[in-house]
Amino acid sequence: MDNLHNLYRAFFENINCSVLFLNSSLEIIGCNQKFLNTTGYDNDYLHGVNIIDLLRTNHSKIKDQLRNPANMQNNSGSSTINLDIKCRDGSFISMKFFMHNPGDSSGSEEIIIYSNDIIQATEQAAGAQESVYKKIVDTAPLGILTISKSGAIIELNQKLVEILGSPSLEATKKINCLEFEPLIESGLTRDIIDCLNTGNTIISRKQYNSKWGKKLHLKYYITPAQVEKGEVVKIQMIVEDVTSLKKTEEELEKYRNRLEEMIKERTDQLIEADNLLKKEIEFHHHAEKELLKASKIESLGIFAGGIAHDFNNLLTAILGNLSLARYETDKNGRISMMLKEAETASLQAKVLTQQLLTFSKGGAPIKKATSIQDILIDTTYFVLSGSSIKCDFFISPDLWNVLIDQGQISQVVHNLIINSMQSMPTAGIISIHAENRAITEEDGLRIKNGDYILIKIKDQGGGIPEENFHKIFDPYFTTKENGSGLGLAVTYSIIKRHDGYITLESKPDSGTTFFIYLPATKIEIDEKAKDRSDEILLNGGRILVMDDDEMVLLVVERILVHLGFESICVKNGNSAIETYMAAKESGRPFDLVIMDLTIPGGMGGKDAMKILKEYDPGIKAIVSSGYSNDPIMANYEKFGFSGIASKPFQLNELKNELSRVITLNNS
Repeated sequence: MDNLHNLYRAFFENINCSVLFLNSSLEIIGCNQKFLNTTGYDNDYLHGVNIIDLLRTNHSKIKDQLRNPANMQNNSGSSTINLDIKCRDGSFISMKFFMHNPGDSSGSEEIIIYSNDIIQATEQAAGAQESVYKKIVDTAPLGILTISKSGAIIELNQKLVEILGSPSLEATKKINCLEFEPLIESGLTRDIIDCLNTGNTIISRKQYNSKWGKKLHLKYYITPAQVEKGEVVKIQMIVEDVTSLKKTEEELEKYRNRLEEMIKERTDQLIEADNLLKKEIEFHHHAEKELLKASKIESLGIFAGGIAHDFNNLLTAILGNLSLARYETDKNGRISMMLKEAETASLQAKVLTQQLLTFSKGGAPIKKATSIQDILIDTTYFVLSGSSIKCDFFISPDLWNVLIDQGQISQVVHNLIINSMQSMPTAGIISIHAENRAITEEDGLRIKNGDYILIKIKDQGGGIPEENFHKIFDPYFTTKENGSGLGLAVTYSIIKRHDGYITLESKPDSGTTFFIYLPATKIEIDEKAKDRSDEILLNGGRILVMDDDEMVLLVVERILVHLGFESICVKNGNSAIETYMAAKESGRPFDLVIMDLTIPGGMGGKDAMKILKEYDPGIKAIVSSGYSNDPIMANYEKFGFSGIASKPFQLNELKNELSRVITLNNS
């Protein structure tokens, strides 16, 4: 204890005798100023010096006594010896020393030797020492008491009275430390008994509830004060009130716990922030991939859009003339069969053109409320026809409707079934699931929250390597020998334009599953819709046709004449406006207008329709296009049109649309 050490230091510094502290090897570990003044040494020189080295060489007997101090101790644990001490200047001073070893059974305590100068009277020195000791004890900042073997308090200082909150010194002296209840309850009595029985020095801290109402935390030091015949008869106890320190420690503990909680809380926040950052990085990484993919698709779209318009005009002329030619020949004849084969080949070219158009900005889906079930079943059976592949359907009976472009979604199913077939060249089973799914943020999908139809198409093929996942929807990427690399790229583009989402799961030799999410709709399907082509009055009606392509004008005119209409053809929007207004003012108005959306170098159908709608709000018009870079084909009604004719079209397709539009307000 630091306070005890300071107390002893103050005591020995103030007594009128020389004092030396030795360890068990008789090495000097300390001394007081009186010894330094007498011998002329300083502390640095003396520290660690063996006391034997400071004696006359002929003191061999004395040296033996010092090496074995226990042999010369009396019952009090002390002994007296005359020593000739060598001073720093080489002279010797004869001094009488009293040796004291306050040790316990361990033998590890220090040896203290102290002496008055031989000239001084022993009694006078003892009195002075006692006076100094009493003064130090009385003014010490610690409680000090001496206890007898019976537990009686022999002496104590005023500080102990203050610490315990006792009313007086006398009241405190009446306490028997072996019987006093507060001491017993706190555990101090047990330590007092231990020191009396064993001679062990005890240092401890205890909570102590004073008889006089004080609740304290005490730090104390108990050590033997007198030993007779190997038995401890007195002990000394030094007590320090550490209640404030204990409170400070408790407050520090609270702050430490709070700090740990704050650190943990902050650590959790940092972990959460780190996870969010990782998700953000993953999202941006995915977005970069999507942007790159979109860039590739856009590049392909620019190429596709550049050729789509002209190619579809050519197909319109081809398909239109083939349709007319079939009407002019024997349906069962050889020529009719060849025309049908040519028409089938042209329709395959139409599918290819539609795939290319899917990449372009003009490939916006023309949506209507539909049940996905028929598209899934019909398209799958059509693709699998004649193959050894089987398909199992698991379609929810209460499946929601979807708002889709039937042709484009049919193309998606077609492409995915083809992909599954190619992964199972010999045989296998394709499983198709369709179910309702409400999507929330917890699903972790990159689509808006809401109601969706989930379509799962699973095959039993060889699977797709994970390193190809990020490339699977890229244009022209394929691992198949005869693949074009367009099927899944088209599929991805179509689903994206429907505000949907497509992803996949695959493992080598475990097959592949594609997951398609399409937004559900509450719009009901029009069950009354039907083919109105037979309702057309073939002997009446005038139609104005506007298109910049001569071949398209020619074939449309032939189809209209075949259907019983009179037609007038013009090549741009300005001519269409002039012709329409002139006909209306002459009393022979047109019943319907068919206008191409895009006229290179001239006014197209969009601008012409705006003017004509202002002139004649009741105008009926069909917009026709093989390619457009705006959404008119998907939202034609918003621009004043009554119907659409997507190029390339056949005779019956145009016939049905004419029937629908002409009878639109007459049904």
